[in-house]
Amino acid sequence: MKLRIKGNAIRLRLTKTDVKHLEAYGMVAEHTDFGNAVFNYSLQKKIMQENLTASLKENHLTVFISEKSLEELVLTDKVGVNDTQQSENAGGLFLLVEKDFKCLD
Repeated sequence: MKLRIKGNAIRLRLTKTDVKHLEAYGMVAEHTDFGNAVFNYSLQKKIMQENLTASLKENHLTVFISEKSLEELVLTDKVGVNDTQQSENAGGLFLLVEKDFKCLD
């Protein structure tokens, strides 16, 4: 899984293996070790949720995906799902989860 952040936009790109893992376990995670700290990020299925949402706590970014959106990614040819999480900032936080099947796994 790749993470891309630009301004108020977060994009997660999933390989085929990531999509299979997400389907089987309800989550996929990665981390980056800076030596003095570790940054973790994950995509997790969240039951009883309609939209993509994100949370940042203690060096861990979590993007939550609904069951419906997860099924769309896994069971269809749909390339991605997106949403905007409202915040105090104008425009909110744009979230995008997409398949990156052209990339090497």
